[in-house]
Amino acid sequence: MKTIKIADKIICFMYRDFIENGNELSCAENLVSHFPNESPHLVHAAIRLLSSDGLLSVLYCDNEPGEIVLNVQAVRQCDENTMLKKGYKFVKEIRSWF
Repeated sequence: MKTIKIADKIICFMYRDFIENGNELSCAENLVSHFPNESPHLVHAAIRLLSSDGLLSVLYCDNEPGEIVLNVQAVRQCDENTMLKKGYKFVKEIRSWF
């Protein structure tokens, strides 16, 4: 379960970085440094999980993740989730008026 939570945080971090700075490329060292309380092997497992789900493209070097690219599918999925959250918040707000 912990690997899934790390994977969610990784995809959110990479999505925010893409939206704010236009960066769709990262490296495993950068992602490991963003999770100082987690062991690197758990972060690498989360990266493999996201890669197998088709959300990240990963280039490996010596069996370790190297360059990581955010796929278009991940951006689309995050955009849809954001729109759903905004829509749900709006409906809740309208309901509170009545």
